[in-house]
Amino acid sequence: MLWGNFLDILKEAEQRFNQIIDDLPQYQIFLKKSSLIISFGTIHIPFKNELTVLDLKSILELLKDSDYKNNLLCLNDLLERLEDDQKAMVKQKRNEALKEIIEKIRRVKDELNTFPLKELEVDDGIDIQLIFPSVNIEAIQAVKEHPLTNKEKTCLCRACIRCFLF
Repeated sequence: MLWGNFLDILKEAEQRFNQIIDDLPQYQIFLKKSSLIISFGTIHIPFKNELTVLDLKSILELLKDSDYKNNLLCLNDLLERLEDDQKAMVKQKRNEALKEIIEKIRRVKDELNTFPLKELEVDDGIDIQLIFPSVNIEAIQAVKEHPLTNKEKTCLCRACIRCFLF
């Protein structure tokens, strides 16, 4: 799926979650402490509504292999190396070299901010799940039985506390 479609799904997941909270007022306090996560196999990433290219560092494994992903990885690696160099220059008190590094970091960040996100492809095996702050079986069951949850992925038995929105 393309990056834009992925962002649409994240927005829809947040809207669903907010609707579930509104529809279950008796569990609002519990649900407001809950959160959404993006999951892909064993990878679990806290949900952010507005993902930018600088957030991609945490979700690179969710992207399908492509030239765009490779370019993004190269830019990300370059930024990490420059940030390490910056720390070294601060420790060594090399102010002139530090200014150069800071300028290079700014240019790489500018390039990242103008990166063509729409060209990135996200793996189709991604799920959006709710995670709960503690175990409240009645609240979790109410959420799992809500019409906005994904019934194909969510096990409705009381022993399971996983709840999928997508």
